[in-house]
Amino acid sequence: MKTLAMLLLVLTTTASAAELRSRPGDPLKLPLGYVVLNEKSTLTRMHYVIDVPGIPAKLSEVAGINTTYSDRRYIWESTKDDVTVSEAVTALEVRFLLIDVFGDRIATLSATEVADIPADGQLYPNWRWNVRFDSEADAKSMHTTFGWVAQVRKADGTVVKANEAQVLQAIKPYLPSVKAADLAPKPADGEK
Repeated sequence: MKTLAMLLLVLTTTASAAELRSRPGDPLKLPLGYVVLNEKSTLTRMHYVIDVPGIPAKLSEVAGINTTYSDRRYIWESTKDDVTVSEAVTALEVRFLLIDVFGDRIATLSATEVADIPADGQLYPNWRWNVRFDSEADAKSMHTTFGWVAQVRKADGTVVKANEAQVLQAIKPYLPSVKAADLAPKPADGEK
């Protein structure tokens, strides 16, 4: 029994943790032509990318979401992202958890790409979502994003899902209130 307990301890302590990378994004000040959203703000968005062990795909260093305004609507738009795969894949899902200036969840956005990507290949998507209910409050206050590859379908048909506990562990130091339910998109989060 002691041996089994030691083995379990070794297995749990040697499991790799998710790697977190960060970079500043665009300013919260957003010129709209006739008016400037957050005109008196000096805040800059912060983008975090989570690399989950076992997932054969990674978001680039610059991955994140910014607020734009187009066709009289607020849009959440991915930065100049790219996804690199280490194995051949046929589909992948990327998620972005959006946090406001007060540390509260705004939305979790999801983008699925169905494409044959060879091993060591890259995908250059341009993801866009309508800000839910065209909410100026959400458009103004979105400050921090956490992005990760949530799941991948490999060329052999195997589906690999990100370990939710590892994603939570990576986010918790920055957002202690985050829960597993926050990682999944909800119907009102954003229209793609």
